[in-house]
Amino acid sequence: MKKLFTLAFMLGATAAFAQLPVDTTAQLKNAILEEFTGINCVYCPDGHKIASQIAAANPGRAFAVNIHTGGFATPSAGQPDFRTADGNAIAAIPGMGITGYPQGAVSRTFYPTTATAYAMSRTSWTAAVNNILNQPAYANVAGEATLDIITRELSVNIEVYYTGSSPVATNKLTVMLLQNNINGPQTGATNFNPTMVNPDGTYRHMHALRDVLTTPTTGANIDTTTQGTLVQRTITYTIPATIGTIPVDLSNLEILAFVAETSNKVINVNEVPITFSGFTTVNNAQLVSISSIEDVCVGSIEPKFRLSNQGSSPITAATINYAVNGGTPAVYNWSGNLNPLGTTDITLPSTAFTVSPSNTLDISVVDVNGGTDDDPSNNASNVTFAATTSNSPTVNLTLNLTQDRYGSEITWEFLDGSGNTLANGGPYADLSANGTLLHVENVVVPATGCYRFVIYDSYGDGINSGYGVGSVNIKDGYSNTIYSNNGTFTAQASRNFEVSGNTNTTSIQDNVHLASINLFPNPAAAESRLGFELRSTQEVAVRVINALGQTISNTSLGRLNAGNHQHLLDVSALSTGLYTVELRTGDSTSSLRLTVGQ
Repeated sequence: MKKLFTLAFMLGATAAFAQLPVDTTAQLKNAILEEFTGINCVYCPDGHKIASQIAAANPGRAFAVNIHTGGFATPSAGQPDFRTADGNAIAAIPGMGITGYPQGAVSRTFYPTTATAYAMSRTSWTAAVNNILNQPAYANVAGEATLDIITRELSVNIEVYYTGSSPVATNKLTVMLLQNNINGPQTGATNFNPTMVNPDGTYRHMHALRDVLTTPTTGANIDTTTQGTLVQRTITYTIPATIGTIPVDLSNLEILAFVAETSNKVINVNEVPITFSGFTTVNNAQLVSISSIEDVCVGSIEPKFRLSNQGSSPITAATINYAVNGGTPAVYNWSGNLNPLGTTDITLPSTAFTVSPSNTLDISVVDVNGGTDDDPSNNASNVTFAATTSNSPTVNLTLNLTQDRYGSEITWEFLDGSGNTLANGGPYADLSANGTLLHVENVVVPATGCYRFVIYDSYGDGINSGYGVGSVNIKDGYSNTIYSNNGTFTAQASRNFEVSGNTNTTSIQDNVHLASINLFPNPAAAESRLGFELRSTQEVAVRVINALGQTISNTSLGRLNAGNHQHLLDVSALSTGLYTVELRTGDSTSSLRLTVGQ
């Protein structure tokens, strides 16, 4: 990367850049909030929310910068690294005085509550920003930037005009490069800033500091600071593909420029708009990606995909076709305002299809702004997804949940196909030290339907992140595993599964001792006969289990020889409903569903 600087001074009020008429009349100050944060800081999402609320309440006057620094910003194994050398240098500026996270410095100015440090707790930010916004500024800041999307060269023009004289002979100009909408982990996101949590459990990081285009701690010198001085600054910078481990998305960049008396006491700040150049097309919609689809057990999905504008003209309308498994395409007419290099996430209306073991969703953009796309090569994509393999005939489920140390962060639920909660559990008690504790939960779901299990961790680091090896496992009444997770998720993990409702389904499950098994009659009002054929001599027992998982009877038939056998089941005293008949032969178990009642 490269940074080139030029600086010029002019006396008077004439602006050198046609697109950049810096205001030459005295104004009130704008405010900058430098928020010190980290991806493993539980309360930091609350800081992000407060900072966003401050900016939203003061559009064009209050600006936020998220600086990832300190111990909570240190990534764990597999996590991205949001830290920068410039951010660490800013945190170390004398007087910053960071004592916890999140904390923030408002225009690098002392306040009565923080008379010896710029950094303050998030509860003080709003009052501090309002204080700054009511103070007069003796210098105004404005700018413009152009970014060539082919060469990635960024040219930033800054103007500073002094409506009054500075009390110090030399001021400092700082230009920051930020990036929005970076998806990644964030502890505490679900509890403190859930609107920024993506459907996949990741978190959208905003205003993240990526680089300081001037000297990070001191800025660039402004040596003439008297009333009537116009300062012009040009910075040229080639944007790298990645900064640290974070890819740089050109469509999500933001530039802030501010003037301070030294490295502290910011005089004024402003955002610098970016104009893109280097486009080779005018109308060019790009289908960036299709959201992955979890295994399904019902023939209906709401597809989601990301659309990007790679042309020089804003996209205000697009026609999208989509289909599953080569069916008749559905048509969706999108409208909005997608600026060049901008992206938007689109959720398409639900589409029905016949579920196959393997399914393919195709999405294509067929026209843009009412006409042909200039580059159709990037208009279509597809994604494959499977049918659920957990098609169980049982209504009795066993949830084996092994918590880590922090059980108070863990909750779970079973949902039906309409999103209604059928069963839920947690939170659990915390352990006194790192370790695990097994919880066995019996869950009954209706006999037929598509269901969803979701486990949540409110801290956002799963249940296997160094505080005990937690895990989750769900088995049906035949000991088939419906879902298993080793606990290394973030805020949540989930699984769809289906219950078939076939009461005559047999599960021999690799039972080498059985050649056949059946129940007749089924349904039964008074009695039913369990018939089975043994391949070899075995110890045999029969157990009857109700829909709540309770054992109704457990009968040993002793040691039986190879061949055909029958066992009479007296069900006359049983309540109407579904039961599981479990046949144990040696070291193997097979099960059947029995309906009692006509």
